[in-house]
Amino acid sequence: MATFKAIIKKEKMRSDKTWNVLIRLTHERKIRYISTTMYVTKKDITSGFKIKNQQIIDRCEELIKIYREKIYKLNLELNAIDIDTIAEYLKSSKDDKSGIDFILFAKKWCASHPEIKGMKNYTTALNSFCTFFGRESILCNEITVQKLKEFEEYLSEKKRAQSLYPSVILRLFTEAREYYNDEDNDIIRIKQNLSKYKPKQQNVAEKRALPEETIKTIFTLPYDNKKIKGYTSRHDLAKDCFILSFCLMGMNSADLYNATEFDGEYITYYRTKTVDTN
Repeated sequence: MATFKAIIKKEKMRSDKTWNVLIRLTHERKIRYISTTMYVTKKDITSGFKIKNQQIIDRCEELIKIYREKIYKLNLELNAIDIDTIAEYLKSSKDDKSGIDFILFAKKWCASHPEIKGMKNYTTALNSFCTFFGRESILCNEITVQKLKEFEEYLSEKKRAQSLYPSVILRLFTEAREYYNDEDNDIIRIKQNLSKYKPKQQNVAEKRALPEETIKTIFTLPYDNKKIKGYTSRHDLAKDCFILSFCLMGMNSADLYNATEFDGEYITYYRTKTVDTN
């Protein structure tokens, strides 16, 4: 059975003091080496010349996974294939960049960033993107400027989503490029970029002021003085919140709910949406 391991050769240091990462292929007690586009410096390896840079390790594991899948697709008994044939087959196929699953990466990225506000919007955007494609797996090379414009059109009846969801996909795609590409070492696994794509801007809602008579009507609206399970009725609570917000120059309900500082003359509060959650 063929096995793989990512290594570097101590004696193969280049003139720029870097080492090429190799994938060691072992089959029937024979060994061959397949070079990669990855390079490491001294800070990326241990004193025993083993790779310690986790990003490089992750990329190697992904490449090895691709190699294993390609061998599996040969549909032949490996013992009947010599190691040189296997190595050449893998070398001829190793530059295939189509295997990066965008959805899989995006879900892992979202799971590792729970501190981001509105993460539910990311999940909803990904689900909508999958529905648009009609499948759960979308490769990075399928995401283009034209495709995002088509996604916008697909969301045309949902104005907020039409602005928000493509912006989320663009952010996640940029994160994927940042993760998989290493321009300093000439490692470019996701070639296309979406710099020419500009998400559709949501139309700003027209500001509407209530007529003076409407405000007076709300102020003079009688309380129903009902208790629901021991609590003030929604009718009376809504009236009180409106009057408080109006008198407090438009203070919103979330800030009003969280306000705890009152010195008898002034209420001190902090905008809820700007609180740092990190």
